Amino acid sequence: MALRSLLTLVLGLSTFAGSLEAKVTVINDVLDRQVEVDLPAKRVILGFYAEDYMAIGTEKAFDHVVGLSRDTWEGWRPASWNLYTEYRPSLKDIPDIGEIEAQTFSIEKILSLKPTVILLADWQYQGLGTDVDRLEEAGIPIVVVDYNAQTLDRHIKSTQLIGQLTGQENALKK
Repeated sequence: MALRSLLTLVLGLSTFAGSLEAKVTVINDVLDRQVEVDLPAKRVILGFYAEDYMAIGTEKAFDHVVGLSRDTWEGWRPASWNLYTEYRPSLKDIPDIGEIEAQTFSIEKILSLKPTVILLADWQYQGLGTDVDRLEEAGIPIVVVDYNAQTLDRHIKSTQLIGQLTGQENALKK
């Protein structure tokens, strides 16, 4: 009986300690939307900017990516995809969520992956239309970043957001 009580106590404490690791934070994305996110993000869907995500979050950030739009990387930039997957073959194992412009983006696939956050480019967010509501109604926060606008403000904000999501915000301050 004492062993069972000790085991229950240890499991309870580890569950409690695990819940302390996640920190719900309200962040403002590049569209100035307030988004509640558990930081650092544990289950991430990447719509675009995968190389930027790795450069800012370090290679370890991809340990938390549960889905990505492969066509926006492998299809649009095959040389880059080949270099990255030669270095890190596990990238090929990350489930593909489809691509918004090609109308292969799968809300059902995303829901099945149980992400804690979705990172989208501004143009992707705009292209989703009412599907944004479906994802947000499912309790999945969407953070919008934008390097395509080619403005310093959006580049800085996007880099800071990815730093927050990956737990690298302090590294960006150095």
